[in-house]
Amino acid sequence: MPQVYLALRDKDDNPDKDNNYLITQKRLTNNWWKGRESGNATIVNQAGQYSLPGGGMDYYKDKGDPVNTAIREFKEETGINIAKDVTHVETRSFDQYGAPAASDRAAFHVVVCQTTADRLRGYHDTINKNVAPAQSGPGPANKDVKDWEIGSAHIFSAKELDQHLGVRKELSDEALAELGTCKKPGNLDCSSDKALRGHKTQKIDWYGSAAKSLRENPPELSTKFLDPRNIGNTSQYGERSWKNSYTQRKGNDRYNPYLQKGAYGRSSNSRGKGPEI
Repeated sequence: MPQVYLALRDKDDNPDKDNNYLITQKRLTNNWWKGRESGNATIVNQAGQYSLPGGGMDYYKDKGDPVNTAIREFKEETGINIAKDVTHVETRSFDQYGAPAASDRAAFHVVVCQTTADRLRGYHDTINKNVAPAQSGPGPANKDVKDWEIGSAHIFSAKELDQHLGVRKELSDEALAELGTCKKPGNLDCSSDKALRGHKTQKIDWYGSAAKSLRENPPELSTKFLDPRNIGNTSQYGERSWKNSYTQRKGNDRYNPYLQKGAYGRSSNSRGKGPEI
């Protein structure tokens, strides 16, 4: 399944003014999954790096629509449901090398949404409160955060995006020591930042490709708000039109375009050098 990232920006009608985007920074470790404490802390994918909120598409839950994935993942990672408050601008699709691709052949999608500048700042402040460690007990301060992968939120202009996204943030010796005490994916070496960055779960190339695309080809403004009642109806967002209903497709992968021959691949190993979340 492809990865889906949310690029949430503010709305400004002044063509001479740069739009601002909401960017997150990953935690180092996580022991809070699916809204409850897990047994052992694990190393977060792209630990300590700047990122766009998002994750893997759940084909049946998201009904094949990247917009659904972006809204769901944002809520799970931040505790905020933005479906009623943002407009969908466009969805950009890329192959495993970061080049533009057809939507049903994509390794990852970037869903661009916009909101007001005040609301974007409000999301920033609320996320930083929600993902802070709880004062009492395990997990994040806001238990609506289901997957505690985000450590902080930031706002950068479009011109600043590729100065952060896709640019390796060196980890301190203290951070590496913390990672060394956690459960690791196979062959993950935390002895140095150089060794850590070589593992497939720590690649950040796709974030850089997204940042370059957004900076060089700014999305057009949109006035079309999401309709929460239609989340899951792919035709609302101009995505692929499905011939069969969700109930007909369920359990039958021949209707899943991401598992068809010629798509970016069946196995996670075929995703290339991009992030896996």
